[in-house]
Amino acid sequence: MAKGNKEERKVLYRAVRFEIKLNAEQEQLLLGVSENLRDVWNWALEQRVQAWEAYRRQKQEGVKKPDVRLPTLFDQINLLTGLRAQDEEYGVVGTHVPRNWQEETLDTLDGAFKSFFALAKNGDRDARTPGKRAAPSWDLEAKRFYEISGRFLSGSRPVQGGRLVLAPNIFGKDMLNFPIPEYQQMQLRRGLGVKKFTLFRDEPRLERPGKYFVSLVYEIERPETLAFSSDSAVYLALGATWLGILSFNREQIVKFWRPDKHWKPEIDAVEGRLSTKATGATNRTPLTKRSRKWNRRNHARRIMNSFMARQQKQDQREVVAWLLKQGTHFVLQDMTIRGGLADATKPERTGQLGLNWSVQNTGSIGRFVAHLEEKAKEHGGIVCKYEPDLFPMPGRGAENKLPMARQLRDRFLEEIF
Repeated sequence: MAKGNKEERKVLYRAVRFEIKLNAEQEQLLLGVSENLRDVWNWALEQRVQAWEAYRRQKQEGVKKPDVRLPTLFDQINLLTGLRAQDEEYGVVGTHVPRNWQEETLDTLDGAFKSFFALAKNGDRDARTPGKRAAPSWDLEAKRFYEISGRFLSGSRPVQGGRLVLAPNIFGKDMLNFPIPEYQQMQLRRGLGVKKFTLFRDEPRLERPGKYFVSLVYEIERPETLAFSSDSAVYLALGATWLGILSFNREQIVKFWRPDKHWKPEIDAVEGRLSTKATGATNRTPLTKRSRKWNRRNHARRIMNSFMARQQKQDQREVVAWLLKQGTHFVLQDMTIRGGLADATKPERTGQLGLNWSVQNTGSIGRFVAHLEEKAKEHGGIVCKYEPDLFPMPGRGAENKLPMARQLRDRFLEEIF
């Protein structure tokens, strides 16, 4: 779990990922761990959903201060002691799962609920509580592998001789022992120590072929922040497709790669076929959820979403790498992405405008800014989010990005000096 104020820490967190090959014994063990963490998730989820529904019911009835207390992360971590004792009484495998792995599952659930509350508070009509982790009821064999996350305790040595060793004191040193590729070893050697891991399967459904991966989070020293120079800072006007850039000796417009323009219509078409199937020239009947045809189409939708996200992420990282060659300090307009934008019922959010709304609503711009912030810290820079009272600029898309960036720079310098 992340604790404390991240801004006060003198370290930065980075991650490496690589594939691991499991033998039959290792896979069976991890399937048991995944099942236990699924039970922990569902147990904690039920407590939170019941409390939330009771709270919401009282608010709907006009109670100003409902007497329902919503469970916190630390409440549920404390309740783990009783849950593990109950497992031990009945000989359940959960007693052999490291406690901090279960705590990380609770931490993930807590983050999902915080996101839900933030979206609901901002008026997002699509906000939903996290879902239950369960195998399909119609086919008990079609189980899923849920990710396993855990922390490495202080003083432990998870990386030994170019190999990753998970929980040697519980499962044995040679049980969950995996080679680390050379490139990832090189990245880890520049760090101060490995803190966390996440083990997952790229295809969660066990009935389908899939590969297992592990992601390791490690610390690196945070360099001293360089003195901010407003004259040499880089000013950015953000947009869904275009980015206006003003640096000390350069004005430029950069276009984001928009894979969603290709994938979104394809995904929408599949989603349309998920809800109905053609039975004639005009008649359509509901498609049975979890049927074979429904599963095939849902799997195709997941794959397309995955392709779109990876392509978008790759492009954003390339743009950030280029920006860091222009400067280390950045000033950009602080944009409200969610809230009213999240209302998809408005007719103007269809077609081309719908794509722009989709990019902002799904957090693409937010992810770009977050990545820029993290990479700027590695170079001793900062990202300053500034929200001036800007005048609307004429034009659309690329036409108004440089005028917006100039206005942002002028207002920023005027306020600072």
